[in-house]
Amino acid sequence: MPFYNKRGQLPNKRHIQFRDTNGKLYWEELISRHGFSHIYSNVYHLSPPTAIKKVGEISSIELQAWDHEHRHHHITAMDTMMNVFLFIEVKAFLKLISGLFL
Repeated sequence: MPFYNKRGQLPNKRHIQFRDTNGKLYWEELISRHGFSHIYSNVYHLSPPTAIKKVGEISSIELQAWDHEHRHHHITAMDTMMNVFLFIEVKAFLKLISGLFL
């Protein structure tokens, strides 16, 4: 069963005409990786999302292949908190030791 999240003002049904309080039509854009067969978002714009204001010069970009193994790096809140507590304890310990030798 699909799940839906709503943010802001949305029409009752998807893919229908949706107008603001002045009667102006919102522009609908579908954002997805796999079309309608996968998770997608309907985004409504005040102006067409395809409007182009300026076309600039095309420049080439040199891409370099990544030949190394990809590793995931997860930062968890508990690890971060433990590091902060450890830093505070080490700092207090060093302060205590420095007081003993003065």
